[in-house]
Amino acid sequence: EEVPSEGKVVEILQNIPVKLGAGRQEVSLINLLPMPCQSELIEVLAEFRADL
Repeated sequence: EEVPSEGKVVEILQNIPVKLGAGRQEVSLINLLPMPCQSELIEVLAEFRADL
């Protein structure tokens, strides 16, 4: 199985809800991760898959 594409990773992050303010507000994880962190996540996933 290959590493998910960048688009798939973004889609997954968009579908992970994170509750803020004692649960009064909910945002997707993608909105909390800066672009450099998203890029690093994709690189780490690629390295992890290569090591399997």
